Amino acid sequence: MSDPYTLEDFRTQFQSIQKMGLKDMLGRTPGMASVEGEDLDAALRRMRGMLDSMTTQERKDPDIIDAGRRQRIAAGSGVEPGDVTRFLQQFNSLRAIMKQMISMSVWRWFL
Repeated sequence: MSDPYTLEDFRTQFQSIQKMGLKDMLGRTPGMASVEGEDLDAALRRMRGMLDSMTTQERKDPDIIDAGRRQRIAAGSGVEPGDVTRFLQQFNSLRAIMKQMISMSVWRWFL
């Protein structure tokens, strides 16, 4: 069974939120706590860079991202491999929350 919430989904939502001018909402998203204390615009550019440096396959299945892929993503987005690791850990926290929400029958109608 495929994961109900992937980095591809996050990227799509991320782009929609940015287009609507609701970037402050991203800063308050559960699992994205590392942007606290950091300039929100800089944090969003960093996240966008990491997402854009991933292949579609990596965004659909982030569990395949190993050390070599982390290095490539980091190099492509101008960050350190540790930043990619932290971003993936934050995403995994967010994914766990989304899985819980999706498992509630009410949320199935919205996704």
